[in-house]
Amino acid sequence: FVHYRFVEDARRPVAYVYEIQISAAAQGRGVGRFLMQAVEDIGVERKMAGVMLTVFSFNQRAIKFYRSVGYTSDVTSPGDDDASYDILFKPSPTL
Repeated sequence: FVHYRFVEDARRPVAYVYEIQISAAAQGRGVGRFLMQAVEDIGVERKMAGVMLTVFSFNQRAIKFYRSVGYTSDVTSPGDDDASYDILFKPSPTL
């Protein structure tokens, strides 16, 4: 499942993904990609600036996944090697 909501972050409306969970049996089968694309499509429909999420720095598998689908570190991310998390953002293709 994916849990998201519409929020304003850094004065821009975004779809913020709070949680995504994929069962071990379904991992690597495109389910995560499908769910993230669904949130991105909903964000476009609702005229959001993009999709944002927070990921723990130790979760390298998740970071690799998010980067593979176009997410990059946001300007609001700590940007510190000692930070325990990174804030990622993918802008809406319509903006």
